[in-house]
Amino acid sequence: PLATSSAPMNKAFSREPGTAEMSSALAFLDQQAREYGLATAGDDERVWADLGHVVFNVKEFVLIE
Repeated sequence: PLATSSAPMNKAFSREPGTAEMSSALAFLDQQAREYGLATAGDDERVWADLGHVVFNVKEFVLIE
């Protein structure tokens, strides 16, 4: 999931996520998987949709200068 979880950030920010961002994203995916009763995030669309919502609500993406 490491390469897959960086894809939303690559598309939203046009850059690779930093180490802290990647760690946070992976922790979020694990937490969401548990919330949905899953062992891992895997291919469950709900978990990935939740990550997408988080990425698109990050100030760096929303801010227009």
